[in-house]
Amino acid sequence: MDTIERISFLLDQEKPFAVWRMPHGDQINWMEGGLKVFQPELDINGFVLHPFDASLDSPLIITAEGQASEPLSIPGGDAATSQYVVDYEQYISQVNRAVEAINTGKLKKIVLSRIIEKTGLSNQQAGQAFFGLCQSLPDAFVYLFSAGAHTRWMGASPETLVSFDGNRAFTMSLAGTLPVDGNLEWSDKERVEQQIVTDYIVENLKGAGALQVVAGQPFVSRAGKLLHLKTEIRFLIPEGRNRYGFVLALHPTPAVCGSPKDEAIQLIRSLEQHRRAYYTGFLGPWSTKGAAHLFVNLRCMAFSIHRSHIYVGGGITAKSVAEREWAETSWKAGTLSWLFDTK
Repeated sequence: MDTIERISFLLDQEKPFAVWRMPHGDQINWMEGGLKVFQPELDINGFVLHPFDASLDSPLIITAEGQASEPLSIPGGDAATSQYVVDYEQYISQVNRAVEAINTGKLKKIVLSRIIEKTGLSNQQAGQAFFGLCQSLPDAFVYLFSAGAHTRWMGASPETLVSFDGNRAFTMSLAGTLPVDGNLEWSDKERVEQQIVTDYIVENLKGAGALQVVAGQPFVSRAGKLLHLKTEIRFLIPEGRNRYGFVLALHPTPAVCGSPKDEAIQLIRSLEQHRRAYYTGFLGPWSTKGAAHLFVNLRCMAFSIHRSHIYVGGGITAKSVAEREWAETSWKAGTLSWLFDTK
């Protein structure tokens, strides 16, 4: 049974599972077994899917077969149904209101998202889509997560939230987006946006007790047909410290939320009329002691056989131009939307 057939079979059986391919990897990884609410102090190993806002949606973990699990009720049902799809005029209005809020208050940046609705994916098509993303985006973390009958997500994230190897850890700031073939230049807006994210990460890591926090110089990184500004950041975890504390120190970064965080979240709740659910949360193979790799849930979609919702967003600063922000979200949507053009 090949990858596509196995994905289709597991979706048919409505079994909880995760399948993923690491960036630059040549192996497909699987996790099948029990589905439960993620408890970082108790769950030693598994595949985690964590929402943007844990007060609205449950953090989930799939554990290997044979480990203890518990019944789980997922609020909201199918994440690919009953979501608000904002149109062009509404998004332009939201961006302009965000820029006004930045110019008149404490905010430096806010990330606004929107949803693009597409047709549904059959179980066979979902397997083909996963394989297509693996082929077209070798630099990305490609995954498919199914909680059973509901809550099915797929994506190809270019951004590491944090990776752990013993007491060594790695993260990055990733902000600013241009198309590869757009012949556009990086503006002050993108450079300022990227520096805001870098400064926030370094400051929060030091505040959480990280040692030897070192940020490199920003450089241009390619992700499929998109370019981003990227800074790599490395640090050490003090002996005896719980690594999950550093996960919480990073999530959500200004790259997916804004800065200052509390003010940004408040404005997001005011402007966005949809639930982000697991978009801009984080996910990946988790371990309390072994290697662990968590990625920001970007370039992703919630899908079912009835419809699919692609989630996209962009960082808004005082220098943002609303029409260009709409264009940026459209560029990002292209990471997944081509899958529906070839069905």
